Amino acid sequence: MYIWQYSRKGESSPSIVLRTRRSLRAVHFHPHAAPFLLTAE
Repeated sequence: MYIWQYSRKGESSPSIVLRTRRSLRAVHFHPHAAPFLLTAE
């Protein structure tokens, strides 16, 4: 799983936060959290 943090400059870099062979069961988003885009392969 990768996490992307968007900036107003249009530059973003992915950080690997979780690497697992099993499928991701659930991802929870906090309503007051910063704008992050989570992607999983």
